[in-house]
Amino acid sequence: MSFPHRLVSLQVQTHADHFAEAIYKGLTADSKSLPIKYLYDNSDPALFERLTHERRCYLARAEETLLIRFAPRIVQQLEDNTALIKLGNRDTPQTRHLITALLAKQGASLFAPIDISGDFLAKSIKCLNRDYPDLNLMGIIADYSLGLNILSKEIAQPCLLLWLGSDISHIEYAKAAQLLREHLVAELKPGDKLLLGIDMKKPIEQLNAAYGCNNDKGNAMRLVSLSFARHALRRINRQMQGNFIPENFDYYCHYNTVLGCVQIYLRSICEQTVAITQLGLRIHLAENEYIHIHNSYKYSQQDIQTLVETTGLTLEQQWIDADTLYSINLLSVPLLPALTEVQST
Repeated sequence: MSFPHRLVSLQVQTHADHFAEAIYKGLTADSKSLPIKYLYDNSDPALFERLTHERRCYLARAEETLLIRFAPRIVQQLEDNTALIKLGNRDTPQTRHLITALLAKQGASLFAPIDISGDFLAKSIKCLNRDYPDLNLMGIIADYSLGLNILSKEIAQPCLLLWLGSDISHIEYAKAAQLLREHLVAELKPGDKLLLGIDMKKPIEQLNAAYGCNNDKGNAMRLVSLSFARHALRRINRQMQGNFIPENFDYYCHYNTVLGCVQIYLRSICEQTVAITQLGLRIHLAENEYIHIHNSYKYSQQDIQTLVETTGLTLEQQWIDADTLYSINLLSVPLLPALTEVQST
């Protein structure tokens, strides 16, 4: 059987509009920032692959290793005719392991990725349609909350929501729980499931090596991360008529033991003024002033348990790699209690 694929756009604003608003807000704040969700575009597809598959980037390797081994076991815990909904557009090996296992179990399936970038989503859908003719593909161009809200009205069958790649780590603990509870889980049905990838807490020296936080200028991960961050400045130059000189910025990160996260910045290596014509901005940066890129929160088992309890989900099973670097968590939305018939006397 072969299914047509389709893209549904629910955006009121374009991706470029969101990008411009986020850049303006971030660079005019007292503590300057560039939001990670808008840092990457498709002008250099090899760059993101270099970042995620760099030898020291344990996260992608650990997640794929777990799914190679456990994807068949995961799908065996799903009801027949389960649909896959994925937060994010990237066509990753991890996602494909789950698709392959699910198709082997039930013969056909609906797969609905959600992302704000229509270009990325269209490319991903095209590749999956070529390789999986038994997959009914529906890409939703929207933010996660709106996309799930629409799909909840369209899909009556059981669902497995995929939130992989430890994307949850970009959000502080309390806000991550709130996002799950109020905007994601709220759109799922009782009995639906969530497969959540979570990066675990580990020794600081491991995190320093993984993120390039040490002072080794030749650290491969540091070099790739710096290229990724400078790419964002070039994107601003290209799309918003900016005049950033990317080489005037270095990469800095450290693990904040109080917050439980790696904090990543661009550091201005000299005093400079940058203009962004399209936004009508002139930005002064002092020498050694930082532009915050993102935080990457790490979870202990207690942190995961707190997340589960706060969101009202049930943790059905957890898989952790041999080095306890990463976990995949299968959670479910509790079933509604059965109604008890009350007889009148």
